[in-house]
Amino acid sequence: QNMSTTTTLPDRKILLLGAGFVTTTVIEYLTRRRENIVTIATRSIEKAQQKRDTYAHNADQIKIESLDIENDDDKLMKLIGENDVVISLVPYTYHVKVAKMVLKQNEQGHKVNMVTSSYISADMEKLDEEAKKLGVTIFNSIGVDPGIDHLYAVKFIEAAHKKGDKVRHFESWCGGLPAPDSLSEGNPLKYKFSWSPRGVLMAGTNEARYLKDGETVIVAPQDLMNSAVQDLSNLHKDFEFEGYPNRDSTVYAKEYGIPESTFILRGTLRYKGFAHFMRALKGSGLVNFEPARDLKGKKWADVSAKVLEASSTSEDDLAAALLKKLNVDANSEEATTIVNGFKWIGIFSNEVPVHDAGTLADALSYLLEQKMSFKKGERDMIFMQNKFIMDKANGKTDTITATMILYGDREGKYTAMAKGTGYPCVIATQLVLDGIIKRTGVFAPHFEEVNDPIMGALMKEDIKMDIVAREE
Repeated sequence: QNMSTTTTLPDRKILLLGAGFVTTTVIEYLTRRRENIVTIATRSIEKAQQKRDTYAHNADQIKIESLDIENDDDKLMKLIGENDVVISLVPYTYHVKVAKMVLKQNEQGHKVNMVTSSYISADMEKLDEEAKKLGVTIFNSIGVDPGIDHLYAVKFIEAAHKKGDKVRHFESWCGGLPAPDSLSEGNPLKYKFSWSPRGVLMAGTNEARYLKDGETVIVAPQDLMNSAVQDLSNLHKDFEFEGYPNRDSTVYAKEYGIPESTFILRGTLRYKGFAHFMRALKGSGLVNFEPARDLKGKKWADVSAKVLEASSTSEDDLAAALLKKLNVDANSEEATTIVNGFKWIGIFSNEVPVHDAGTLADALSYLLEQKMSFKKGERDMIFMQNKFIMDKANGKTDTITATMILYGDREGKYTAMAKGTGYPCVIATQLVLDGIIKRTGVFAPHFEEVNDPIMGALMKEDIKMDIVAREE
């Protein structure tokens, strides 16, 4: 492009809600085009300033507004009214509030659209009709999972249906994990945290559902890390995976238009051993969200001795009490794995102080974060695999697997999570701004006219799935 065409483009105004780690890639992409003027609204002013200093081409390209999204309704409404599109990357509980303000601004004659990487909640769904009536785009579920998985699933399913084939089996596995080269020896969860471990400790408090042999299987919360765990070492030769079902997979029969499927499962991936150790942590009684007032000034051995009812705070006595509580044979390999893991984290330590976090679970969460966060030079990874089994019109069977492995960089500038979540979301936003995505209402990436341009742009960022098909 010569200079004359680039300077005449009118300003495009984008309101970015949030300044968390996923926003790095969003800001990087938006600032490639000089006509994009970004306002970051957040409580984390310092984080926003760092991003402005790194990415803005000039002083006016990124503006920063202090915003408490919980309470500053007037300011939020005003900011939405000053922009062409809102990217909502705040906690998902706020998206509906933002969407309602977006609709209100459109009612008052100010054209503004919205994009978010989160699932469509029931309350968000209710805004669909009004959004369509007002001609507003509220694009959801456009991150990594949900997001990239939908893009490829829809593509294969539509292609199969056009040929008269039936999708008998659909499964999708995804996990955000440390790259194998960034796992320290002895880490019992084989996991690292790029955000608070509290959510991981709480995970497994929801039931999950999936479809098997045409019947709905309901997994009770206590079984999620137990009987529901599947050995997935066959997904890829380089990784030892396990996984468990995620949320309600049965809704995808309708969402993807595959009522013919007898097997539908979407699940979470971890390295082998995660669920087993998670069960031990929960079984120990340490994952307790009740208020605990007596943590101040204690060492972990003191707290563990009390919870495990051990005879003393010595490592041997703590280990014996833990194994008794978990009902694990002290001479087994399992016992060694569990005890070594508890020692590695520091739960039996007479030196490691307990963080006075108000509850035992939050104190444990703090300890896990100290021991299992990414250090300098370490990188994260996203592994995703979709598998389809198609019954073809000619009587043969097609098995298609689509696999994506995405790594963060070692400098920690772009994590795999920031690439995987941020780029789909910001590309969708740019396509809405450019008038290429015209669809209105509340929707997810389940439509070819929306998905194809996003997939094309993602490929330019080297974000794609590798496809293997075999016919039998």
